[in-house]
Amino acid sequence: MSKSLEELFSIKRLNSYNREGNPSVDEKILRYNFNIELSRAFYPALHILEVSIRNNLHLAFADYLNDHNWLMNYSNHSLIHSRERMKIEDALKELSKKKKPIEEGRIIAELNFGFWVNLFDRPYTDVHLKTGKDQFPNATAPQRNISKLRTDLNQIRFLRNRIFHYEPIWHWNNLEELFLDIKQIINYMKKELGLESFLESEKEIFGLLENKNRLKK
Repeated sequence: MSKSLEELFSIKRLNSYNREGNPSVDEKILRYNFNIELSRAFYPALHILEVSIRNNLHLAFADYLNDHNWLMNYSNHSLIHSRERMKIEDALKELSKKKKPIEEGRIIAELNFGFWVNLFDRPYTDVHLKTGKDQFPNATAPQRNISKLRTDLNQIRFLRNRIFHYEPIWHWNNLEELFLDIKQIINYMKKELGLESFLESEKEIFGLLENKNRLKK
């Protein structure tokens, strides 16, 4: 028996594209496809930010703790709080389950973006006061403010999770601002991180957002 689009995509999922009037199924599918294009365009920027932030933070904590294997040796460091310890333990279990070697680099990659963003929380303020200039050499002192970085990264993390879980972002009104925040934080670390794929995604995102109004009619 042939199934309808509503059944294949689920009515609940399609209904999340109901904003702005009373769209037909075809209009919802148009919005759904637009959301896919927009999400795809964000991927290079999110990829570059996430990989560079986690490695940048790992180096900062390694310098502060004087231990380049601080994730493997987390139990030796009282600085690492219980929430982060649990995440590290989960990563170690996951690597063991996959029969992967327990190596610092593999633990870094196994830990999710939320773990790294949480390292900007208040308990780790002293780390950032001591290593902030090395982490973000192209940022001014106000731009290195840990509270501002934490707020911006948490908003980016929310966007990232929406995209990676195939949720709607097409209707958000602050996507340009979020992209510019991603670009700015990347530039704080190293301007050369603006790879060709990143520059292409910037053009694509702004081009798509210019055409966004057609989906609201």
